[in-house]
Amino acid sequence: MKLLIKPLNDISMSFYKDHGHFHNGDAGLDLYILEDVIFKPGDTKLIKLGISCESNDGTAYYLLPRSSISKTALRMSNSIGLIDGGYRGEIMAAVDNIKDFAYEVEIGQRLFQIVDEVSLLAGINPPKIAYMKSDIPNAFATGRNPKNSLVAVTKGLREKLNDNELKAVIAHEIAHIVNGDVKVLAIANFFVTLSSFLMQMFFWNMLFGGIGRSRENNGSGQAIFLLYIVTMIVYFLGQLLVLSLTRYREYGADHTGANLTGTPIHLASALEKISMSSIKVPSQDLRQFKTANAFMIIPALNGNDISKLMSTHPPVNDRIRKLKDLQRQLGDL
Repeated sequence: MKLLIKPLNDISMSFYKDHGHFHNGDAGLDLYILEDVIFKPGDTKLIKLGISCESNDGTAYYLLPRSSISKTALRMSNSIGLIDGGYRGEIMAAVDNIKDFAYEVEIGQRLFQIVDEVSLLAGINPPKIAYMKSDIPNAFATGRNPKNSLVAVTKGLREKLNDNELKAVIAHEIAHIVNGDVKVLAIANFFVTLSSFLMQMFFWNMLFGGIGRSRENNGSGQAIFLLYIVTMIVYFLGQLLVLSLTRYREYGADHTGANLTGTPIHLASALEKISMSSIKVPSQDLRQFKTANAFMIIPALNGNDISKLMSTHPPVNDRIRKLKDLQRQLGDL
């Protein structure tokens, strides 16, 4: 992803025409304060940063506080601001004064930065972001490798989750990309599909080859029948193993995504909200996503529709419990 920075006034232009605080390898682009602002104790104000941004590929990005903000009395109101790739308005930061004394920010200070944070933490190029106009809250990742990856989020997901929860879900989907889950599942499904093809071939061969019609073909017919039974067993066992693999990889994406953000509790909260929202969605609407179940953050059809053994995902409650346990290990729960 590349961002085109557009200064909106002469003061902004003077700072950004020769930005002296950005180097290869930096986590993000530092943003300048363009006017002096006084924050009284308890104040919440919007700081206008005097720029707009244009993403070259429509990828969303983040407005984050720099670490130096911890030395001030200020904190970003929403901790992390998720900015749509199509947003063309002025970038602004909502800021609180959390101290009991007044604090003044001065022109030229650098308290914020814009960054595609999760992808950078994962060590991959930012994936393309697709926006689906569906009220069903969900997300999925696809792509055979990080260079050809895409993360899709629905309108319902954006409306249901706060910025921290949305970041956690995107981190989970990026974890699928980092872990190579799409490729692994494609390979596993190839062998299941192959066994299905062989099973059908042997079936039609038995049907039209005529097992036992003569002594000459009786031996070969029995061999084909045995091969049919074997491939049938392999096919059904393969289906169960693939489903088990998808559940295992889902736990792995939860763990990797939680490590990327450092806040497993936000993903746990997101899963709770998505799960509760999905229960309220009519079944006919959920079925439009059934074929993509393996790649969804939560399967489109819940446990009342299919057994746990045949599910592509582990039970949501188990995932939430594991994430909360991980948060406890970090000492923040």
